Amino acid sequence: MPTTLPDAAARDRDRRRRMLAELVPVAVAILYVLLLACSAAGLASDLSVLFAPDQLQDVYNPMEPLGHTADVASRPSRGLAQR
Repeated sequence: MPTTLPDAAARDRDRRRRMLAELVPVAVAILYVLLLACSAAGLASDLSVLFAPDQLQDVYNPMEPLGHTADVASRPSRGLAQR
């Protein structure tokens, strides 16, 4: 009595292989696009830091006269004289 069980198992195996062969390139492409987007976002944030206006205006600057910025030098001192 002949059986079709080996043929059905082979068909299922071939179908799974074809489906896997179709899905692997799609998964790799999605991974590549995600990595590319992450890299572009990191580069954009690095470049925005380079071209952003300087946030440190009242910080000690050794290149200014007396080590103060112009804004700090024009203010009255709150140093040892008030203690």
